[in-house]
Amino acid sequence: VNVTSSNGKGFDNAMYSRRDPHQFKTGVIIMGAGNKLNNFGHDADVYYHEYGHAVLDHVKPKFFESIETNYPWAFHEGFSDVSDVAINGNPIVGEFALRYKNGSKFLGRNLDNHNSFPKNVILPGYGKSESHHTGLIFGGSWWDLQKQIGSAIAQRTLYQSLRLLPNEMNFFDVRDAMLTADRNNNHGANQAAI
Repeated sequence: VNVTSSNGKGFDNAMYSRRDPHQFKTGVIIMGAGNKLNNFGHDADVYYHEYGHAVLDHVKPKFFESIETNYPWAFHEGFSDVSDVAINGNPIVGEFALRYKNGSKFLGRNLDNHNSFPKNVILPGYGKSESHHTGLIFGGSWWDLQKQIGSAIAQRTLYQSLRLLPNEMNFFDVRDAMLTADRNNNHGANQAAI
């Protein structure tokens, strides 16, 4: 917590990382002290998001090693955003940390969005897929789902679907895995919502 960058200034980010790239059983969560942005260690959203990465890495370690597409990484970001908003009960990620220290522009994410596939895969101005941006497709879908079936059921269905996902997954695999998990645990009661 409150790490600084190599030049001694605040680190404007937070991250989950494995202690050993080949060992997924232990990891570390780093919280930046903030240089231009607010202190990441003072925002519960950041802790819940980064812990979501740790949980998903433990359950699906091959997502970290994905080389075929950006979707496992995008799902990692979307899943971690969902881990945060499911606990906090609001769709905004990083209200405090992801804002300039002078209180101006907000740089965080909002899961109450209309992002869709394939329209919002590419980050405007970047020209390619970026995992946080692309992850908003899944995060927004989950936010819409929980409004229909409740956060607890949507979260449980998501967790039960993880073991069904292939290592080189895409968003259609997530949909199919959640449908299967719902059939297995709820007799398909939420199929239309999913």
